[in-house]
Amino acid sequence: MNRYAIPFEWFLREFSVVGRPLRVLEVGPGAGMMLRYAQTALRILGIGYRQAVGAWKAMDIAPDRKALDPLGYDSIMEQDAEALPPGYEDSFDLCLLLHVAEHFDNPESALSRLFALGSPSAMFVAGYPAHFHWLRKIREKKLRSRTNANGHVSALSDRRVKRIARDCGLSCLQSRANFFLRTSGSFLENLVVWHRFNLFWGRLFPFWYAEHTLVFER
Repeated sequence: MNRYAIPFEWFLREFSVVGRPLRVLEVGPGAGMMLRYAQTALRILGIGYRQAVGAWKAMDIAPDRKALDPLGYDSIMEQDAEALPPGYEDSFDLCLLLHVAEHFDNPESALSRLFALGSPSAMFVAGYPAHFHWLRKIREKKLRSRTNANGHVSALSDRRVKRIARDCGLSCLQSRANFFLRTSGSFLENLVVWHRFNLFWGRLFPFWYAEHTLVFER
């Protein structure tokens, strides 16, 4: 759940800074879990959805309409983020790129185009399965020789994504791993102390081989 909880924290921070409902662009929403999380969390916190969200749009090369349509997206664009048309613009405040960049054939090109969009003070939250930088090229070669079941074709690291953002003139607000170890189905996942340890580890070792979340702004 950290892949949704951590971006939501930044959503709340940006909302408090901007002082108005945020315009959100979510690239590669999958089954809409990020929006589901945000809707539930806002309700628990006693914040009205439209009090915090001015518009929540989705962009996906092949959107899962059956899953996404009931969730209340303001618009769902069927668009390949790696092939944005010339002159494409979007004035979002927050762009969510959660577990999508590893599907790009050329992450440098695709992310650079997306990082050029948004308002002058736009924030970008990127999440992806992470690799140690020194193993990235070997791992990417293996992925492209036999793509895994998730359709991953690119191996991303903390250093690689930071370099792309830096070349686009963005500043990194946070770089972290989401956990030390994921133990799906284990009783550990329900322990507060285990959760806090994972968050502590991820902040201490942002380059860790797990999942990363990086936050950028102009």
